[in-house]
Amino acid sequence: GKEGSGKTFLAIKVAEWFLKLREGGTYSSNHICYTVCNENLKCGDLIGNQGPSKENSKEAGSKLIEWNQGFLLKSIINGYVAILDNIDDTPAMVIERTNPLLEEGQTQFNVFENQSDPIVDINDNFRLISICNKDKLSSLSPAFISRCIVINLNDQLVGLNINQKKELIKFLINNCISQKEINNR
Repeated sequence: GKEGSGKTFLAIKVAEWFLKLREGGTYSSNHICYTVCNENLKCGDLIGNQGPSKENSKEAGSKLIEWNQGFLLKSIINGYVAILDNIDDTPAMVIERTNPLLEEGQTQFNVFENQSDPIVDINDNFRLISICNKDKLSSLSPAFISRCIVINLNDQLVGLNINQKKELIKFLINNCISQKEINNR
């Protein structure tokens, strides 16, 4: 959607609604991992990286370096909803790193950045929501877009009361489960 169309609001509400459906009416906001993307975002921010151990011990056998999970990997493993806002501002290399997650039937994710645990199971409840400005959609790779359900927001949220917005969210969730693309123009 365009700037100010309510796409971030809608994405967060869709994530909340999905979690409520999954968890029987209640959910923890900790199960939504949200970030605003920019040109400085790196794969390590999403997936994780090796870093100094949090154990400040000099004892024999203690680790000096340990794996630090990125928020996307945490979402994948724990079945959270990850929201990448302004994904169109993210370097292409970082976006392409998410492609294997979006392939139909994918059950595992290769974390080659972590040599001690290079393959993780993708939790069935994991969801990824990416938000993009409509005028920058063409800057994303066709491979990435083809793996997504595209919802185009113009001004559909303008003038809706909260109950109407809830109904729209229910509609989107129910239809996104069974359809590959919804495009409201």
